[in-house]
Amino acid sequence: MAGYTQIHQKTIDAILSLYGKSKAIEWNAMTHGISNSNFRVVTADNEELLLKISNDKSRLELEAEQEVLLWLKKQDFPHLVAPLSTTSNREVYQLDNYFGVVFPFVQGEPPEIDPHTCKELGAALARLHNCQNFETVRPYSSVGQDYHVIINYLRSQNPHPDFTQKAESLMRNIDWSAFENMQLPQGFIHGDLYYDNTLFKKGCLEYVLDFEQSGIGSLIFDIGVSISGSCLNSNGMIDSDLISNFINGYEHIRELESLEKENLYPAIILGLISISLWRIIRFNQKQITKDREESYKELLDRAFEFKENYERKKSL
Repeated sequence: MAGYTQIHQKTIDAILSLYGKSKAIEWNAMTHGISNSNFRVVTADNEELLLKISNDKSRLELEAEQEVLLWLKKQDFPHLVAPLSTTSNREVYQLDNYFGVVFPFVQGEPPEIDPHTCKELGAALARLHNCQNFETVRPYSSVGQDYHVIINYLRSQNPHPDFTQKAESLMRNIDWSAFENMQLPQGFIHGDLYYDNTLFKKGCLEYVLDFEQSGIGSLIFDIGVSISGSCLNSNGMIDSDLISNFINGYEHIRELESLEKENLYPAIILGLISISLWRIIRFNQKQITKDREESYKELLDRAFEFKENYERKKSL
């Protein structure tokens, strides 16, 4: 969530009117995120709202995201914040050149990384993976970077040279056949469930946020992504004990299949490569924000360190 677009109260009031809401008496830009300008708004009826203005997506892309959230609402996913509808029953508003979404403003805090947090994250992800009847939901590969998207990128005409060299090195000497042949259980995945995409209350996970990369994909890949950005020690490297806490929380809700357990290590490596490629696309190719062109490297460094530790323990 971020405050890139500069707007005046007149514009905010006009957007609120599309929802049948009273005028704003207080509003402020929020300072997190990438894809949207976000504003906390308090109306004259003392209603707190989150007003989002899209910065880098088309209206069709934004509408597709809201379709996912509405599907999750029908699934009764307990950690969801669903979009509000306009008076014309649309989840995406448009006002002149602005378009976006309005949500209820929810309270909570991003968690500290610790064993309890990782266990809560695992349980929340398992609840998401238990969602059924997903035949109409978009494929994750249409918005995110799964195994086949990564391979196609590496084989494309002009891939990022440093990313390509490092990703190919990381993928070497790992059996990817289960991912390549799509043998792993598929279902609804978040695609980016790092710990900072959640809000906690009194030590319990309350909300899962940012479903921009969600869709149908490999469940163990989704676990790998979440672990790769959440089960971290104080040096920002992956911690095996925290992984155990995460998996413990997950399997309280959904038991992993044997093939998934066998592919947890590759999934964590793939998760780091995936989000690294996401950063290449956003920050190097699209140049959505400045000064983040090198941010992909920290994820690849984390992957190399994790791979080295894993292989060392395996050889003992």
